[in-house]
Amino acid sequence: MADPIRVVVVDDSDDLRQTLRAQLAADDRFDLVGEAADGSSAVDVVDATRPDVLLLDVSMPHVDGVTALHELHRRQPGLAVVVYAADTRRLAVGEGIAAVVRKGTPIGEVLDVLAAAAQ
Repeated sequence: MADPIRVVVVDDSDDLRQTLRAQLAADDRFDLVGEAADGSSAVDVVDATRPDVLLLDVSMPHVDGVTALHELHRRQPGLAVVVYAADTRRLAVGEGIAAVVRKGTPIGEVLDVLAAAAQ
C-alpha cells in the first residue's frame, strides 16, 4: 500500500475544518498533517509540515488565500493546491492551482479531488 497523502486544510470555519478532519481520518488514503484558519498561519503550517496537497479557502480574515497562495508557491513551487471556495467564478486551474472545488460539494468528491491533485 502506498504512503498516505499528506494534507493541510486551511479554512476560517472551525466547523468545516472539523468535518474535513473527521472525513480525512476515516479515509486511509490521507494523513491530515496540519490545519490553519487564515493565510498567514497556512504559510507557517505548510513550511513546517511539507504536505503533498493543500486544501485552501480563498476568503479568510487577516491574510486571504490568494495572497497566501503566492507566498506558498514562492516557498514550495511544486505544492499541489486545491482551492475550496464558495465563489469559484474568478478562479482557474493553473498558476499554482491544481483544482478548484466549490464549497457545498459532497465531501467524498472533495477527497477524490485531493487524491487526484496529489498525483
